[in-house]
Amino acid sequence: MPSRIVLMTGGVETLTYFSKEMGKTFEEKGYKVFYYNLEEKEVCFSRLKRFLKPTETVLVTFNHIGLCQEELLYHPQYGYIWEQFQIPVYNIVVDHPLYYHKHLSDPIKQYHYIGIDKQHIRYVENYYPKVKICGFLPLAGMEFPEETMEEKAGEEARKRDIPVLFTGNYQVPEKFNQYIERIDEEYTRFYHQIIEEVLEQSEETLEEVARKFCIQEMGEISDAEFTEVLAHMNFVDLYVRNTRRGNVIRTLVDAGIPVEVVGNGWEKLKCKHPELLNIHAQADTRTCLELMQRAQVSLNVMPEFKNGAHDRVFSSILNGAVSVSDDSIYLREILPEGAGICYYDRNCLEKLPDLIRDLLASAEKRHQIAIKGYEKVRAGHTWKNRTEQLISWIESV
Repeated sequence: MPSRIVLMTGGVETLTYFSKEMGKTFEEKGYKVFYYNLEEKEVCFSRLKRFLKPTETVLVTFNHIGLCQEELLYHPQYGYIWEQFQIPVYNIVVDHPLYYHKHLSDPIKQYHYIGIDKQHIRYVENYYPKVKICGFLPLAGMEFPEETMEEKAGEEARKRDIPVLFTGNYQVPEKFNQYIERIDEEYTRFYHQIIEEVLEQSEETLEEVARKFCIQEMGEISDAEFTEVLAHMNFVDLYVRNTRRGNVIRTLVDAGIPVEVVGNGWEKLKCKHPELLNIHAQADTRTCLELMQRAQVSLNVMPEFKNGAHDRVFSSILNGAVSVSDDSIYLREILPEGAGICYYDRNCLEKLPDLIRDLLASAEKRHQIAIKGYEKVRAGHTWKNRTEQLISWIESV
C-alpha cells in the first residue's frame, strides 16, 4: 500500500500552489510527502533517491511536470527515475490534451491520466488507447485567509472595495496570426474558419469543429493523423481563449463599468474606455485570493472546459465574492444559478453589463448569493476534497 507521495514544485506558480494544497491533506492522512523543487534540483535529487521506495511511493503531478525529460529526473539510456524505481505516476492535466500529444501517444510505465473536464477524458479515451485513465478530478477552490463567512461576504467599504475583478493574463489574439498565416492563404483560411466556428458555435468542442474542417479539406482522416494535426493547433485554442477574455472585459468597460484585472497584457486590450481598466501586474496565487476577498464580483471566462470547472469559480465563492461566469455542463450540475454564482451567456454578451449592474446595486443580494454558495463549495470543491478522491484511487490500485 502506498505511503509516500512525491509532489512537484518550482515550476508553474499556480500548479505549485495546488500541489502544496494537496500536500497538506496527504500529510493529514498519514502520508510522507516529498516536495521535489525543480529550482533546487541538485539538492532535491539526492534526497529524492533516498525517499523513493518501490511499492510504497507514487508521484502526483500536474501537466506532466517531472515527465518532460528534466535534467536528473530523465536519463536517455535508462528513462525516468520513476520507471527505474517502478513508481506509479498520477498526472492531472489542467489544459486540453492536445497540448500533450507526445506524452499521451507514448505514456511511461504505470502512467495514470486524470482529467479536469469530462470532455477531455472522452478525447483521451477516443484517441489514446494506450493511456490508463484514472478519472475525473475538476479543479478546486482555495480559501484565504481564515475568516468567518460573514467577514468574507461583508460589504464594508474597506473589505469589498473592488467592484469587478478578473484574474488572468491577456494576449492580443492577432499575436497568433504569425502561426495561422505562416504557410499560405489556403491554410490561413482553414485556421480562421475553425476559429470563427468555435467562437460562433460555442457549445461545440475545439476537436469537434477541427475534425469537421479536417474532413472537409482532406477527406477521411485517421485518429492518429487527426491528433497529430490538432497537436499543432494550440495557437487556435489560445486565439479563442484570449478572444473570449478580451470580449468579456471590453463589453463591461465599454458599457461604463470599471474592471480590475490581474495579469500581463491587458494594456493592449482595445476598448472605448481604457481609463476604466485598472490593471494589476501578474501576481501569485496568494495575492489573487486576497484580491478576491476585496471583490464584490469576480469574473470567470471559461477556457475549453465544456464539462468541467475553473478554480477561479470556486476560489471566488470561497473568498466571499459572487462568481459571474459562462457555464459548463458540470458547473450547472453542481452550482445552480444563485448558489454563489450568476451565469452569463457567452453568445449574448450584450446582456452582461445589466447583470453586473444589478449585482453591484444590491449588497444584500450579493451577500445572499455568496452565502448560498459558500457552504456548498467548502463541503465539496476544495483541494482537500480532490485529494481525498485521489487517495481513494491510489489505494484502490
